[in-house]
Amino acid sequence: MDEVVDAELKAIHDAAMSIYRREEAVQTANPASVHSITATKFLAKQAQLMADSALLLMADARQPLNVPFALFQTCVEAQARAIHIITATGAKREAFAGEFVKLIQIRHEYYTKCATQLEKDRTFAESQPCDRQDFDVMKSYLRRTDTSNLAKIRKLYDKISFKWNYDAVTKQDQLPGPASLNHLVAPPLQLELHLAYLRSFSFMHSDPAALKRLVNPVILAHKLVLAEVISITCFFAALGKEDDQDLINIKMRAFRFDVNKKNASK
Repeated sequence: MDEVVDAELKAIHDAAMSIYRREEAVQTANPASVHSITATKFLAKQAQLMADSALLLMADARQPLNVPFALFQTCVEAQARAIHIITATGAKREAFAGEFVKLIQIRHEYYTKCATQLEKDRTFAESQPCDRQDFDVMKSYLRRTDTSNLAKIRKLYDKISFKWNYDAVTKQDQLPGPASLNHLVAPPLQLELHLAYLRSFSFMHSDPAALKRLVNPVILAHKLVLAEVISITCFFAALGKEDDQDLINIKMRAFRFDVNKKNASK
C-alpha cells in the first residue's frame, strides 16, 4: 500500500486476518455447537471484511474517504456487539450469543420473504405486462412460496434487532467498559472508538474534497485496525484462546501504535 495507509498498520491488519483465517479453518473443519463461538466468529469476520475493504479503498489516494467512513461504522458496530457478548460469562454469555445467532437467521428469512412479497405484489398487479417468457414460471414459483407469516417475522425481527443496535449494546452510560474486559481490551480504546463512530456520521456525508482536508487518513486507518483487532480478540476469547501469543503480539502492536508520532514524521 502507498503512504495513505501506514505500512505498520497494514502489517497489523494482515497479521490479524491471518490468525482469524487460521481459527476459521479450524472451526470450518470441526464446527463448534457453541453460540458464543458462532456469534463472535460472524462478527469478527464482518469487522475484518469491512476493515479490509476500507483500507483497500484508502490505498488509492484518488478515492474519497466517505465510503471508508461508512465501512468503519459497520466495523465498530461489529466489535461493539462482540464485546457485548464476551463481557458476559457462563449461561448469560451463551444466552446473549444465542439471541444474536437467532437474529442472523431471522434477518435472512425476513429479507428473503420481504423481497418475495414485493415480487408477488409486482407480478400479480393488473398493470403487470405478460410478455416475458419466464412470467408463468415466476408466477408458479411465487405461488409456492409462503409469505403468510411475514408480519409475524417482521415483528420478531424488529424486537430482537432493536436489542442489538449500536446504542443498545454499547450502553453509553457504562462506557468505557466493565473491568472484566481490561485484560482483553484497553477500556480507553472503547471510548476512543465510540467518539470516532459518532463523528463518522458527519464525515460520511461531507464534501469529499473537504473531508480529505479535515481527516487524517492515518487516524482513520488506525481506528479501523483497532476495531478489527478487538473483534478478533472477542472471537479468540469465546474459543478460550485469549492468551494465544500471536493474538497478544498483534494487540500490543495495534494498541501501542503512536498516531501522533507517525504524523510528526511526515
